[in-house]
Amino acid sequence: MTLKPFIRTLTFYISLVLSVVFLWFFKNVADFSELIDYTSDTIASISATLMGIVIAGLAILISLTQGKLLTIFLQKNILQKFLFPFWVMTFLWGISSLICILIKLLQWMSPVILLYVFTVEVFIFVYALFGTISLMGHAIRFGLYVAKASEVSEE
Repeated sequence: MTLKPFIRTLTFYISLVLSVVFLWFFKNVADFSELIDYTSDTIASISATLMGIVIAGLAILISLTQGKLLTIFLQKNILQKFLFPFWVMTFLWGISSLICILIKLLQWMSPVILLYVFTVEVFIFVYALFGTISLMGHAIRFGLYVAKASEVSEE
């Protein structure tokens, strides 16, 4: 699988714009202590929770494919195609959680470095948030595909 479909999306550009807006608004801030506390506590918790939700969704989708259907999906690389976005979002939520924790550890660094770390976090958080929302539609398509494939395999 390639990451190109994840870059050529409206979500990517919205995340990029919001990151640039964040960078522009906070470029003259010298004290990030309140933002650091909020990010390392609340945003880290949100990221870890949403990572768990994505993993649960991944488990549900895997459980929909059992027996003969699983074999067919694996042979045709259908399962990998549908599950790859879940893996990407799980990875992004994990990175977001790590950045939030690292921000607390790096609070003594220069404000310029912190600003760029925060900007990367904003991008990853927004992208993963919109990506997680889009996974609902992805899961529905997968469920319909499983239902259709089940009908075909029963005949």
